[in-house]
Amino acid sequence: MGSLFGRHWYATFDQALQMLRISDVGGSHTPLVGSWSRWGWAHPGPLQFWLLAPFYRVFGATGVLTGTAVLNLACVVAAVLLGYRRGGFRLAATVGLMVALLARASGALLIDPWNPWAAFFPFVVFLLLVWSVVCDDHVMLPAAVAVGSFSVQAHAGYLPMVGGLLLLAVTWSVVPIVRGRRDSAMRRSPTTKWLVIAAALGAVLWLPPIIDQLTGGNNLRTLVSYSVHPTEPTAGWNAAFGVLGGQVRPVGPWITGRETGLFGLTERTSVWPAMLTIAAVIAASWIAWRRGNGDAARLGVVALVATGLAVVATARVTGLFAPYVMHWWWAVAAIAMTSILWSAASALRSVRTRDAAMVVCLVGLLLNAGAMVRDLPQPLPFERLSQMIATVGPQTASALQRDRRYLVRGVDPATLSAAPHGLYFELERRGFQVFVDHDDLSSLTFGTWREASPATVDAMVMIIDVADLEKGAWTPPAGAELLATFDGYAVYLAPPPPV
Repeated sequence: MGSLFGRHWYATFDQALQMLRISDVGGSHTPLVGSWSRWGWAHPGPLQFWLLAPFYRVFGATGVLTGTAVLNLACVVAAVLLGYRRGGFRLAATVGLMVALLARASGALLIDPWNPWAAFFPFVVFLLLVWSVVCDDHVMLPAAVAVGSFSVQAHAGYLPMVGGLLLLAVTWSVVPIVRGRRDSAMRRSPTTKWLVIAAALGAVLWLPPIIDQLTGGNNLRTLVSYSVHPTEPTAGWNAAFGVLGGQVRPVGPWITGRETGLFGLTERTSVWPAMLTIAAVIAASWIAWRRGNGDAARLGVVALVATGLAVVATARVTGLFAPYVMHWWWAVAAIAMTSILWSAASALRSVRTRDAAMVVCLVGLLLNAGAMVRDLPQPLPFERLSQMIATVGPQTASALQRDRRYLVRGVDPATLSAAPHGLYFELERRGFQVFVDHDDLSSLTFGTWREASPATVDAMVMIIDVADLEKGAWTPPAGAELLATFDGYAVYLAPPPPV
């Protein structure tokens, strides 16, 4: 949050589309599904939008960055508290070091509301919550359902891991009840109560996308159909094991922050370094079990199950093999390494040696915190484009009339329409009647109520990448008026396009 003091952010790119949906919360178009996906469906649910809406109402667009930072900070604190709950100060220090390393590697992503990043730190907490349930701390089951639901609703890619690990947690809770079903005391056990609460909470959290499905939205069916019959080739097992090798090696991207290879795609390496880490998880868990520390051993089990599920999820990835698509690997690798450290520390005979290990973790945590403070302020999401909207937005608004309807268009291939999205949101935020053309994705990205035909508008607002002007790829239409320019962009007000 130190990156936000005294700064103002103007959303562009996908974040601008998210801001539109966040601004819809509480109105007649309150979102029932999540952020759009280029594959023709939306991510499953609106929890991220709903949680960030109060920050937007009070503090505007920059407040959404603050809200994202608050949610991530809450996840960091929750992770440390879960560590304390399971293993006292020693484990709290170990988990604190883990999340500090993750936070430093994440950098500016901690304040970015883009849904692939927003799902990440809740997933870290989810892994620890599942571990708590497997340690027979059944009161954590409803929390696991809630936090896991947030990650999946924000980014569908987390579904294999969250679904598989929730199945593990529920099975672990149900088996003792089934075995003792003739025992009336078992039927009245607290475990049964927490299972019922978790099921009820899950039903409530997933009610919005279910309502969307039942009222004709059809998003869940489209998403499931794509998962079963993808329209693009899946990555496959070779790619998945290559990512495993690059992510779960002893010093992986979750520590270094570097995970891309050629062309900025996720690096794939030999699987053997990851196999060494996995072997260490198994060995350390076995030793912990033999020494009587079942909780440490079970953390290793959760790490191994999460690793297997992450491989399956990665093998099913379609399209661009980019880091944001499979960011879950950082959490999986971090939990695997934490399980090794905790199992090894729990096997130490000397209390002084255990305390020394805790001090090492605390020193590492403080050093990472100091490095993060040194790196402030972090850049805002798409900061150059934010500055551009901050300049051209007011100039454009001063030339428009509130009783007229405007079609917003853009020529911005270099940033995949980031600038038009940002200008559209800025003008709508200022209260102008702005619309977009209908196309295959516009109803998903903007909403049908924001679509208009050329025949129903009074004028066009066009934001152009000046490079396309210079190359002759676009020329201003007759009667177009130049409204604003900034750093390679120009905004024109033009007559409505011909019908």
